Amino acid sequence: MRELKLLADDAWERRSASALEKFEAPRPAPKSRIEFTLAADIVPRRFDWFWPGYIPRGTLGAIEGDPTTAKTAAMIFVAATISTGDPFPFCQSRRESENVAVLSVEDSIDRAIVPRLNAAGADMKRVYIINPNENTTFPSAAIDLELFIVENQIKFLFVDTLTAVIDSHLDYFKDTDMRRITSPLSRIAERTDCAIFFVRHLTKSAKASAMYAGGGSIGLIGATRITLRLDKHPDDETRRILSVVKSNVGPTPKSLELRLVPDPMTGVFKVEFMGECGSTADDLCAGGAALKTAVQFLRAELAGGEVLASSIEASAKDEGIAKRTLAEAKKMLRVKSRKQGKSWYWSLPDSRMQTGQENEGCKDATSYRRLHPCTLDENTLEIEVFEEGLRV
Repeated sequence: MRELKLLADDAWERRSASALEKFEAPRPAPKSRIEFTLAADIVPRRFDWFWPGYIPRGTLGAIEGDPTTAKTAAMIFVAATISTGDPFPFCQSRRESENVAVLSVEDSIDRAIVPRLNAAGADMKRVYIINPNENTTFPSAAIDLELFIVENQIKFLFVDTLTAVIDSHLDYFKDTDMRRITSPLSRIAERTDCAIFFVRHLTKSAKASAMYAGGGSIGLIGATRITLRLDKHPDDETRRILSVVKSNVGPTPKSLELRLVPDPMTGVFKVEFMGECGSTADDLCAGGAALKTAVQFLRAELAGGEVLASSIEASAKDEGIAKRTLAEAKKMLRVKSRKQGKSWYWSLPDSRMQTGQENEGCKDATSYRRLHPCTLDENTLEIEVFEEGLRV
């Protein structure tokens, strides 16, 4: 009987414990580890600019272009102007001079970068040259880069080129790999109010849209807030066109013309901005070869003076030049239009009128091309005309 009683008591205790468990307070539900902030608690901010429309502060940006288009020279100009606080082209007010940094893997520091900075008039005491090594590849060096920017109060960083500073295990053509680089760089730029711009080369194949013309993953241009592009001017190998491929920080500004001017003191080229240009990045990307042909054609047609516009348009059609391409060439050459009666006449600006014996016998574009054969290579569309010893 005693054993039966013990067994009964034990069974009762187990049933009671099970019943109590059913009436215990419910366990707290797991909480999300996602952090958030109410939009009402965030103070809106405007984008600030070094150069309105072209160089915003505190963002990740890029400059694209083929080799020999002077991408580095253009960015050196930007760095130099920020270091001195001088007004940017077509801007009136000065700014405070600020510290800048250059990370260049491809160019010689003492024979290329520093001479270009001197030619651009940089405040050399505000320019920090980062020595490229195993500690300057990304994203591994992201923490060190942010510390460097904060410690030295850097407000503009130029990286030339991105492909040379990515960790070896990452694939330049994979979107997920490139996001591992651009995401931390974007956060660093925003936290430090430092504009970080990198160089990106174009693909070898022709593209209809400038948005897809850059090499590597499409995620690179997706990550930038602004992307610039440099192209050779179809009419002059010493001039370039700076256009904006993409801008998430404001309306797309007009393209700008600039020229390369040799600096006798340093032996390198510096850039000088000339004015606005009607061509967009897509115009230059999609119709680069066709535009060069149209410019040559139009210049030849107008070499002897004023010509009836309808006659030029008819000749252009016979040559296979599209009407839109002809219009772009007209903008490039700054062709003047004059109406007489019901007819329009076109002529070159006085500075571009070609006279003298070199054009004798050039009654039309065909004869001009016969006397002045095109030196453009059909595959590369590049002409090397730089004086020996001068570097772009």
